[in-house]
Amino acid sequence: MRRKMSVLLTLLMILSSVYAGLGVIASAADPEPLPSTNSPSLAAGKVYTVTQDTEITGTTNKNGLTIPENTTVIIDIAAGKTLTVKGADASGATAGKAGILMNAGSQLIITGSGNLVVTGGK
Repeated sequence: MRRKMSVLLTLLMILSSVYAGLGVIASAADPEPLPSTNSPSLAAGKVYTVTQDTEITGTTNKNGLTIPENTTVIIDIAAGKTLTVKGADASGATAGKAGILMNAGSQLIITGSGNLVVTGGK
């Protein structure tokens, strides 16, 4: 009985990971431009495109980009284009922030042949 239960649970784990991957692939059909506002939090399962040179800087006490917890985000950077991301600089009361903050369980997939430049705040 334990062996059967173990096999069943293993199969369920494999199927659930395949299903999660299919959700990310399915959203690839509807890419959208990366928000050009400063300090955006990116949405789960989205594919973002960078088709022009883009610079994102964290506003006061914020990261440049934030990838929410347990989220997979894809950013496709077009050939010859550059995405530059910088975290907010430190102030007298706060430390510098991350260029890209990866929360627990999050994944960031970068595709395309463009350039990515990321720095934390001073």
